[in-house]
Amino acid sequence: MKYLLLATVVVFLIAQVMGAVPYPAPLDHQMSEDYNESLENYLMRTDK
Repeated sequence: MKYLLLATVVVFLIAQVMGAVPYPAPLDHQMSEDYNESLENYLMRTDK
């Protein structure tokens, strides 16, 4: 029972931290595009 309570508190704290740091949508979109491009380039290199 003690572990269940501890896990609940940890999850709650993580949710609080994530909610306290809102990421700007354009920046996040740009980062995900760059990540996708680099991942595609890496996969193309490994295919050959």
